[in-house]
Amino acid sequence: MIDSLQRRKILSSYVKRIWSIGCQDYSSSHHQFRFFADGSPGLMFQQAGEPMLINNDRTAANVFLYGQTVNPIVLSTIGRYDITVVTFYPDVVQQLFGIPAHELTDSCVDLSHLAIGRKHALTERMLDAVNEQSRIEVMENFIFDLITGTHKQLDAHIRHATQVIQDTQGNKRISDIARELQFSDRTLCRRFEQHVGVVPKVFSGIVKFQSALQVLEGGKFDSLSGLAFDLGYADQSHFNRSFKAYSGVTPLEYLESVKT
Repeated sequence: MIDSLQRRKILSSYVKRIWSIGCQDYSSSHHQFRFFADGSPGLMFQQAGEPMLINNDRTAANVFLYGQTVNPIVLSTIGRYDITVVTFYPDVVQQLFGIPAHELTDSCVDLSHLAIGRKHALTERMLDAVNEQSRIEVMENFIFDLITGTHKQLDAHIRHATQVIQDTQGNKRISDIARELQFSDRTLCRRFEQHVGVVPKVFSGIVKFQSALQVLEGGKFDSLSGLAFDLGYADQSHFNRSFKAYSGVTPLEYLESVKT
């Protein structure tokens, strides 16, 4: 019998966080949610008064699994909505869902189209849940059942590699990580892409971008050129190009947008 503490420990090896937002505004108010690359795949539930659109050209499923987000994404809807998101650690998609992670990069799949989603009737259970807490409990139960129902183990080498990259804010040389794991650079890239969805260099760029976002939002820096240096960019020009690739705007444009 697994007690609540053991259950929480098991979940914490796979799930970074579960969060919810909602709005019960039945008017015609427009809502937009911008998602930037954060290094993590996830599972999202959404229910809205009007269909929720992905980048204004695709209707989102009620429950969908998404992979690494490299390009910025905008979700939009009108009126009321409820959203619950499970954010996973970077390396768990293949083990839990049986899908090579690179197949989901910059993409998503309706969970009801997967055998595992139909087996657990997750979409129906989420739609039947009456409030935020019950939706979170349904998500937790689903993920826990996936974890305990699989005989596959997380790839300890890839978990270590992702942790090293995150701990060094994306500044660890990939060849040094490969050497530490006794891999060739090519083997590390292949296994990393299979389990994480992107090659280590791209993941490092995402981690560095997220570090930049946190500093910009905290406002604790003297200049953008100094921040670029502190984060390990060659110069401010490289910082600007990298930041814009992941967010669609330059650091200065981002600062101006968060002030408004």
